[in-house]
Amino acid sequence: MRRIVILLALGLFGALVLAACGGASSQPPATSSEGLLVTLQTNPAQPRLGQTELIVEVKDADGRAVDGATVTLKADMIGHSMGDLSGPATGQTNGRYSTRANLSMAGEWQVDVQVKTADKDVQRRFKIVVQ
Repeated sequence: MRRIVILLALGLFGALVLAACGGASSQPPATSSEGLLVTLQTNPAQPRLGQTELIVEVKDADGRAVDGATVTLKADMIGHSMGDLSGPATGQTNGRYSTRANLSMAGEWQVDVQVKTADKDVQRRFKIVVQ
């Protein structure tokens, strides 16, 4: 009996370790008829309570980085509004834009991304899970 309990405990521990390590560092890309590919990544890869860097990558239909865009983000917890966490992202290089958000509660969050270029205005929605 003791052996079964130990095996069950080890199995549960293994499942928890896999679940903790299984967080994706980025969302699947969202394409649009406007021809922009927009992805969202977080740093740390598995968002935790507190400050999290939100990184948006923008590419054109040919996969080339889009620099010089205006990128704004709005983050809010799904089903439990945490107030207005919105603002501009700072342009980096190679089509990357980033900002920081204080994710103050564990659970699912929605991140709305707006990308404006000289001839395009694209909005995309992503979900992240804060632990």
